[in-house]
Amino acid sequence: MSGPHLILTKPRHAESYSMHTSTIPASDLTPEMLATWREIQRGNPALRNPFFCPEFTQAAALVQEEIHIGIYVDKPLEMVAFLPFKQVKKGKAAAIQFSDYHGLIAPANFSIDGQSLLRAWGLNSFDFRYVPTDQQPFQSSTFEQNDSHVIDLKQFTDSGKESRKLRKLAREVGPVRFESHTTEPAVLQKLIEWKREHCKRTGFEDLLRDRWTRDLLGVLQHTQAKEFSGQLSALYAGDRLVAAHLGLRSATVWHWWFPSYDAELSKYSPGLLMLLKLIEHAQQVGCEEFDFGVGEEGFKQRFATGVVPVGKGSMKGSGWQQSVAHKLWQADRRISQSRFGDRYQSLFHHASN
Repeated sequence: MSGPHLILTKPRHAESYSMHTSTIPASDLTPEMLATWREIQRGNPALRNPFFCPEFTQAAALVQEEIHIGIYVDKPLEMVAFLPFKQVKKGKAAAIQFSDYHGLIAPANFSIDGQSLLRAWGLNSFDFRYVPTDQQPFQSSTFEQNDSHVIDLKQFTDSGKESRKLRKLAREVGPVRFESHTTEPAVLQKLIEWKREHCKRTGFEDLLRDRWTRDLLGVLQHTQAKEFSGQLSALYAGDRLVAAHLGLRSATVWHWWFPSYDAELSKYSPGLLMLLKLIEHAQQVGCEEFDFGVGEEGFKQRFATGVVPVGKGSMKGSGWQQSVAHKLWQADRRISQSRFGDRYQSLFHHASN
């Protein structure tokens, strides 16, 4: 594997002087770096999800400041690895917001001391939520594990249980039409409007209240590359938009991400109808997997054929910091599960900062 053309430094704390590192703004990724990134992705099936594609990181960098890439090169072993991250403050980094998967872009057999690598990039900590548990450098800093539910599209067959609602929608509202991708701004705006109304109605956090989050969806709607694309799908009944979904697609995976629907038509289960149309379309275009991300929603359990284990935690730059962080998390966990949970729920968050 040929490495990218980089200005590299020998890290002071590295265990081996064959290890060279650099950090760059995501906007400075060169064509050579991107080619290496994609070659690593193709060679490691665990990186098949679109959130691991460089285009997602580049899109995030267009709407947010301080999106960086940590780069590792071992010249004798011809080994290259990348870590996209957001610089929260000096020495403190976190996974890019809204990414349902993150971690090292590295070969499947990549193994290294994560703390040494972190220090080599000038970081004291890296907070993460959805790193695949098979990524060795993060294993000692993972506090809890969750499952991302997936469908093996080669195994999936639709039972047809929802066909009655589809026929009823067509009969009572209008002929049903599905568009796998639209560039219409009005569809994205309606999706955002529905999503924010749903959050207000149900009491969930409004993830789209900040301008940059809405801008990110707009950038991804218009990102159409060979091995990555944002897919804004629309379901109509006659001329009426019934449901919309903005998801991401890689060469082999379709990822379920931002769905919403017209609440006035909820009796037709428009969100579920959209999901079934998306799964059918993903099969038709040759995707091998449909990924729901982490969550315990009933429909994920109903349709999933497997899971991808992912870890949540915080990697620290030294052993004693790692030990303290883990103990704080355990204490916060115990308190949050007790009758004092509501009052002290953010203990770990504030202490770790």
